[in-house]
Amino acid sequence: MEVYSVAISPDGTRVVSGADDCTVRMWDAKTGAPIGVPLQGHSEPVCSVAYSPDGTRIASGSADRTVRMWGSLSSMPSSEPLQDVINSATYSPDGTRLVSGSDDMTVRVWDAITGAPIGEPLKGHTSEVWSVAFSPDGKQIVSGSHDKTVQIWDAVSGMSIGKPLQGHSEPVTSVTYSPDGTCIASSSMDKTVRIWDAMSGALIGNPLQGHREGVWSVVYSPTGDRIVSSSIDIWIWDAVSGAPIGKLRGVFGWTRSIACSPDGVHIISGHQDGGIRVWDAVLHTPISEPLQAHSPVSSVAFFPDGIRVASGSHDGAIQLWDVASRVPIGKPLQGHSDAVISVECSPDGTRIASASHDGTIRVWGVSPELGTRSSQHSSLILAETGLQRAYASDGTPISPNNVVLHSDGWLTTSDGELLFWVPPEQRQGMRLPPALVIIGAQRLRINLDCFVHGTVDSLSCWRFVISQFVHVQ
Repeated sequence: MEVYSVAISPDGTRVVSGADDCTVRMWDAKTGAPIGVPLQGHSEPVCSVAYSPDGTRIASGSADRTVRMWGSLSSMPSSEPLQDVINSATYSPDGTRLVSGSDDMTVRVWDAITGAPIGEPLKGHTSEVWSVAFSPDGKQIVSGSHDKTVQIWDAVSGMSIGKPLQGHSEPVTSVTYSPDGTCIASSSMDKTVRIWDAMSGALIGNPLQGHREGVWSVVYSPTGDRIVSSSIDIWIWDAVSGAPIGKLRGVFGWTRSIACSPDGVHIISGHQDGGIRVWDAVLHTPISEPLQAHSPVSSVAFFPDGIRVASGSHDGAIQLWDVASRVPIGKPLQGHSDAVISVECSPDGTRIASASHDGTIRVWGVSPELGTRSSQHSSLILAETGLQRAYASDGTPISPNNVVLHSDGWLTTSDGELLFWVPPEQRQGMRLPPALVIIGAQRLRINLDCFVHGTVDSLSCWRFVISQFVHVQ
């Protein structure tokens, strides 16, 4: 057996080790005797172990691409690893938490600042979780699943509230609360939208019917009096009576995501054809030519200012847009290795959370000012990643914000100059500006302090140390 990592408990009485036999083991630091049985759960060698500051938990990182948390006096993980496709992620109303739904049939809550899991996974669904949302007061969570049900959860205790809401005959694709928190709307591949009482779970009225195909997305208007749903067509409904108000004219092909502007004036839609369309919510007509995005658009979201929009697409990129000018803001945010399925803006508009089929949630820092990133977030990125500013031999500053990780693994300057190559197994957890947090992947801290790059005549001197780390709260 080969030992890859060891750590000493804060009180100095215990040692923990990780080895190539896929186990984590604890030892008495004085006698060398083993404590308890090996901690089993990883399916590949354990490359890194660490104690929490209070010594009550152990974090282990493995070549199986998961991080597990263990009670230091228990052989059971204190939280299970997230290692599956993430289908949905959204912020709590105060912006301090994120909730996600994934293919492992769980709903999970995360600290939106640190990326640390909060509590245990919420279990109850019997198939993939496709959509999640917080209630307006942040006290409850609703989830919709491929198992055709809607489930309501206590956001603090993680306990399910009542029985699963049943009525859809096909997978539930999207769920959302009304602005006042009294109702829940759900959409399904059964071509309907249903409205539920958020307190009792009772179905309100009849299903909203009219779509010709399965419904992918449903949202309430900011005033709560209308519901918008999308399929190969987009319908607007009276939220009280359930009566159809009309359809948006000029929709072409599948619409995977819709969002209402904060003032309720506009509706934005993301399409399978790669287009993003902005609509007049009253006239039901497009207000401009489509924004031509990347590959098929999976998700769209308005910023709180109603001026900017974020989109996520199948090519793994996130793009910001100016709604008025219809032009992209900056370059696409890249880092995901698979399709981005969900994008969400934080309530204060300074962050974007993106969920991807690569099994991670990434949090990106943006500026309240249109089209710029704030120096505050830049400093935060530098501090958290360890990616240090450096200077060329002629005194020219080299900014880490101008470093790009490409899909083939090469890290380059923004001008395309090669720096070094990153192995495939390390790319998923590699965080570069403007990403602030990565959730669900073993992360890398990059420090270029000793990295030397350039020619003999003109050197760009950076330090270079890559060390894996796991966040322990």
